[in-house]
Amino acid sequence: TLSDTTSFTTPVTLTTSGFESLKNLSEGGVDLKNVSRVLNETLVYSEQRSDLGSVEIQQITTILEKCANLSGLQAEDSQKILLNVDCILSANASQIQASGNSSQILLGLLPTLVQNTNATELDFLDGENLGFTSRSIDCSSVDDARGLIDLGRDFEILSGTTPKDDPHNSIFISIDDICKDNDQASHMYMTIYRNRKLFIGSKQYSSYGSTTTLAQRSRSLPTAVEDDEIQNTEQEPPPSPCRRQIALPDESPVMSGTVLSNDEVFFDI
Repeated sequence: TLSDTTSFTTPVTLTTSGFESLKNLSEGGVDLKNVSRVLNETLVYSEQRSDLGSVEIQQITTILEKCANLSGLQAEDSQKILLNVDCILSANASQIQASGNSSQILLGLLPTLVQNTNATELDFLDGENLGFTSRSIDCSSVDDARGLIDLGRDFEILSGTTPKDDPHNSIFISIDDICKDNDQASHMYMTIYRNRKLFIGSKQYSSYGSTTTLAQRSRSLPTAVEDDEIQNTEQEPPPSPCRRQIALPDESPVMSGTVLSNDEVFFDI
């Protein structure tokens, strides 16, 4: 269950000779000329990981949002943004919750990051908590499904068909199916989060769309039910939105796929 109390911690004071303070970095300006330095110096603080406090998470998030908004980012700098996010995901869940709307900002900067990166592909596969892959879409050429799988030691990109009976967490997106629905699709990206710290919120019931590929995979699951289960059509109504409910463990993985059409999110899965 979610804790009834939220704790705050005093930011840890680091000896970072030659580096700007995290407060100054978060309040300062960033452009394509200094973005590499800003991200490298921010990473010095982010690498506290499990010792990060809520204030530090807010300040790091502010910096990452500014950097992601820069058009023309080099892939190396975009990977540093993802590495900083990976570090934040090692923080205590209560500190992430106490950091204001940092979770929403971190999730929301990903589509901007993908579109602003000066590369047709962007991969981040060695994270402790996060695996990420993105690519630009060209619907004029034939393309196949693309996937991201968590092998435990690292993440790996998969192409072609979905592996059957593979116990690892994975997500696939069919490029051909995307282009059939929207030939203006410009980018797609997939993310695997090894914990759900960015997804803890008050909303408990959500509706999610799914691609044909996911629907096809679901058909292979057992569907047989007992006769008495078929006859029982009554469903328990959802609890009140204000009622505290049992949440999934923080360690529960989250797989996410997003397709972009120019500057808009075409669909999420």
